[in-house]
Amino acid sequence: MSLKKRVKVSALTLLIVFAELTAPASKTFPALAQAAERQTEQQAKCLKTAAAGVVDSTGNYKYAILQDGTAKIVKYLKEEGAVKIPAALDGHPVTAIGKAFAGKSLVTGIEIPDTVTVIGSESFYGTGIKEVTIPEAVVRIGDFAFGHCLNLERLFIPQNVREIGGNIVQISDNLKEIEVDSRNAAYKSVDGVLYNKDVTELLAMPGGKDMAGFQFPESVERIGRYAFYSCEHASFTELVMPDRVTTIESAAFMGCRNLKRVVMGENVTEIGVGAFSGCGSLCEVILNEKLKVIGKHAFYDCYDLIKINIPDGVTEIGERAFMQCGNLKNITIPKSVAKIGRYALAYSEDGTPYEDVCITGYKDTAAHRYAKKYCLAFQNAETGKVTRYDWIPVPKGKIKKLTAGAKKIKLACQSVEGASYRVAVKKAGAAGWKKYDMPKASAVIKGLASGKQYKVKVRALRKIEGKYYYGKWSNEKKIKVR
Repeated sequence: MSLKKRVKVSALTLLIVFAELTAPASKTFPALAQAAERQTEQQAKCLKTAAAGVVDSTGNYKYAILQDGTAKIVKYLKEEGAVKIPAALDGHPVTAIGKAFAGKSLVTGIEIPDTVTVIGSESFYGTGIKEVTIPEAVVRIGDFAFGHCLNLERLFIPQNVREIGGNIVQISDNLKEIEVDSRNAAYKSVDGVLYNKDVTELLAMPGGKDMAGFQFPESVERIGRYAFYSCEHASFTELVMPDRVTTIESAAFMGCRNLKRVVMGENVTEIGVGAFSGCGSLCEVILNEKLKVIGKHAFYDCYDLIKINIPDGVTEIGERAFMQCGNLKNITIPKSVAKIGRYALAYSEDGTPYEDVCITGYKDTAAHRYAKKYCLAFQNAETGKVTRYDWIPVPKGKIKKLTAGAKKIKLACQSVEGASYRVAVKKAGAAGWKKYDMPKASAVIKGLASGKQYKVKVRALRKIEGKYYYGKWSNEKKIKVR
């Protein structure tokens, strides 16, 4: 049987993964000014103006007034190449920038005023900027703030930034390094890669960095959200994680299309939501014995993945974890797995099962229940017996050939793998149908009345675990017996 045609995953497709991701937890660093802390809390509470904002007197910006009376820019209304953001709008100091410049590809330069303390999620996403100076007053930078800035060549994180969202430079292919002020209490740069201060969490890999020979520092314990999402065009093909790593967070390696082989460190306990989603060349993953959770969409659209070992000790395989993995035909699930999410295994993006997939597991376990529910072949790991749940439901019957003889008819129907057949015959004027069972897709029905007209129909049936499953009756055909 042929493989189902692969569906190329687009940015829109990956939104199904993004929807599962949670917002980053807030982090507090006592050394920073309490005034900045109070200010950002006030900004987050509520706005005095509508979320859509009001247009300033110059006609260049829409802004909202925050609870503390300062302004948050919510939209830039022009398309100039170089932009100098004003320190105040209509008398309100500008302290926050929302998704104001997202998609403004003609904006090639940005000057941010010293009054700004918050650069929000996707603030400059998709702009044409080459370089940006982040003011010393900034304490927070949101998810993807400088994402998809394809011309961005330099980024410097100043001293007072204490919270950075998911990969702020996602898909910025010309950025070779991220620099951090050595006085920053929360973050650190090592060889141009962004880490937390004690280098226990890798936060962002610049998309333009030459990753040949890259190795994780031995201190790394976590791979952060979207950490390698910038690296969709990077040439690195193999990733070996240090043994101190315990958690691979959401979308950490999403879209690393050239990655072919991954070896987990021996202490990884959780693979986060969408961690390797869209790694289309990934063909080998070696999981460790301490792994407990394979998160939702973890290996979504890893189409070249042929084999994966799920260790005894894994307790949960999340929803769509291996969806769109069309070459993963044989999957062994240990007894320890208590929960398997919807469409986690052997399903394509359009919601249909892949052909010729067999799940190996143990009777009355999550693997057995999943195979039954989603109509997949199941092999009992203890007995070797294969039960073909993929033969449910049974296709509708079809009569291919019907010929008449003397007091008999000869019938051939569409062959259905693993099925027997039931033929129903009714003489013209009779009240009911007379049924005949036949083990093969052809049969001769004898003892009919000469010269009479009959109606004939057929359906297939399969017996699986002692229960019969019937296909729909074929269309009726008429025939006159000789």
